[in-house]
Amino acid sequence: MRVEIDYEDGRLGVFDTANLVAGQPFGGACVAAELVLRLDAAEGEGICLDIHHHDISGSEEGGDVPYADRCRGYRVCLADAGELDGIECVSVDGRAVAWKRAGRFVDGARFERAQRLWYSESPNACENYRACRIYDYLEASRPDLRGDPEAICALFGYPAEALAEARRAEAAQPDEEEE
Repeated sequence: MRVEIDYEDGRLGVFDTANLVAGQPFGGACVAAELVLRLDAAEGEGICLDIHHHDISGSEEGGDVPYADRCRGYRVCLADAGELDGIECVSVDGRAVAWKRAGRFVDGARFERAQRLWYSESPNACENYRACRIYDYLEASRPDLRGDPEAICALFGYPAEALAEARRAEAAQPDEEEE
């Protein structure tokens, strides 16, 4: 896993698990490593990577397939909470998983999922347009959430402040009639 953190001041932090650890850091019984990027606790702890592994158990339990036990590992801090304000984007293996919009992080995985589920316009539309259209769709299709922008935005990983900024940017677009 390669995690890249782009900072507003031009710095780029690169964390590459393939190059920073030995080939068998967990020992010969390890059959799989589990890497969990923790953006959910960023406000308190910062951006962290949990590293766990799965070991082949010592005993056969009579089944056809031996069981590998999950062994809790370590949490590695990639950017502490004090650095969050200066971060523009977090990417994993070349895919943006979080980026700043209106001072808050957009959840890239939720936003991508929302585009697959609820966005029907041109695939080349900008992020602002797509976010506004997804919000409008969810507001219309979820009457139970009307009037609660925070709850609607949470469905697609887009903070309400980021949506407000996207709406301002979209409002600045020229009308087709003006062109």
